[in-house]
Amino acid sequence: RPSGRAGLARVIVVLALALVVVLGAGAAVVVNSGLFAVTDVVVNGSDHIPQQTAEQLVAIPEGATLFNVSDEEVASALLQNPWVTGVDIERRFPHTIVVTPREREVAAVAYIVADDVAWAIGTDDTWIAPLSLSSTASSDSPTGDGASADDGAAADGASADDAGSNDGASADASADGVSATGAGASGSGSSSNLDAALKVASDNGAVLFTDVGTDVEPASGQKVDSEVVLAGLEYVRGFSDGFLAQIKDISLT
Repeated sequence: RPSGRAGLARVIVVLALALVVVLGAGAAVVVNSGLFAVTDVVVNGSDHIPQQTAEQLVAIPEGATLFNVSDEEVASALLQNPWVTGVDIERRFPHTIVVTPREREVAAVAYIVADDVAWAIGTDDTWIAPLSLSSTASSDSPTGDGASADDGAAADGASADDAGSNDGASADASADGVSATGAGASGSGSSSNLDAALKVASDNGAVLFTDVGTDVEPASGQKVDSEVVLAGLEYVRGFSDGFLAQIKDISLT
């Protein structure tokens, strides 16, 4: 009897191994089967990445199926764009892949007078990319409301400094070279360009940094290393959303 049991055990093991081999071979066939070949690729754009641009950056390997296509390979080219912080890839059976870039959120826009360009800065303290400025500010430029940061705070019975400290902003922020200013940008440069920079910042839901030092050298995808700019970002984080919405620019002197 012991030998019979041993023989039965060997038979069971052999059958189990055979089943594993069959299932593995079947899985390989399914993974590479033309039944699930990728024949339709939908690429979405985003606020700062036109759909056409995104489509040019996405390449699906020949012979790819919904099972064997690599998410990393599909996303790699898009992730080289400084605006992109992640890529969502959705599989829709039997033949469709949907690719959607996720953008960095803009914390502030820095107007560099020397280059006459406005740079977007992400909430992760990363220089994103320069933003184009129109030659003149539009009629609905943020400067048109005539309200300064002090005026907005006064409407709530508090000064800009008081509101900043109440919202957790450091009272000594000015010691780091940061000070809030009125709605009219205080930096040097033509007023039309400053108005345009204010409009760009407003369109991106961000505050404008003016009087940015000439030693600040932005580079797409690189971390901000300027202590003054970093102090400005920290200053901004100290305000509530409601109060921050009343501030049009902050001077980094």
